[in-house]
Amino acid sequence: MNEFKDHFSRQAGGYTRYRPHYPEQLFSFLASLCAQTGAVWDCAAVTARRRTACGVTLKRFTRPRPGLRRAAVGYGLMRINPDVDAVIDRFYTDLLADDWPPERRHIDASYRTVPFPFGELAAPAMAIEVEWNLEHCYGYLETWSAVQQYRQKKGECPLALVDKALKAAWGDPEKKHPIRWPLFFRIGRIDEPVDQVKSTG
Repeated sequence: MNEFKDHFSRQAGGYTRYRPHYPEQLFSFLASLCAQTGAVWDCAAVTARRRTACGVTLKRFTRPRPGLRRAAVGYGLMRINPDVDAVIDRFYTDLLADDWPPERRHIDASYRTVPFPFGELAAPAMAIEVEWNLEHCYGYLETWSAVQQYRQKKGECPLALVDKALKAAWGDPEKKHPIRWPLFFRIGRIDEPVDQVKSTG
């Protein structure tokens, strides 16, 4: 049995306060995938904050049902503006390179490195969009598992390494910048062979 890897419980409070919420458009789209079954099994965090998704009841399936579809959803790095992005990219890729769990590579690859033996369906372009000040941005970065791993190993917060550069790139700390996380999907229909599923139609 694989050992459960807990990368988030230490920062659970910050996760609730500072992490962005998925857009309503996502819930509507996921609900549209369940038109035949009228139900969805939520096995991750996408709908964790709600008991229903656009009127579709959340329940657990013990075996595949006709029309059942599997959807994996995620998001990667925040995008703000070129100056801030450059600082965050360096922080993510270089300064925290040794502190990300190996599984993070699947997020970086938009789940394309995960076996997915289903005929894949198209999905519309979507993104999480918010406006945050610098304090909220720092709070979000603190929720990164690599930040917590670095802190545990070295006894200090790695955000200090980019504090000056991030503040300079951000400007007025009270200014709210538009922030965007493009969503990525892998969606497939479970009960049809891979070569028979071509589109959401």
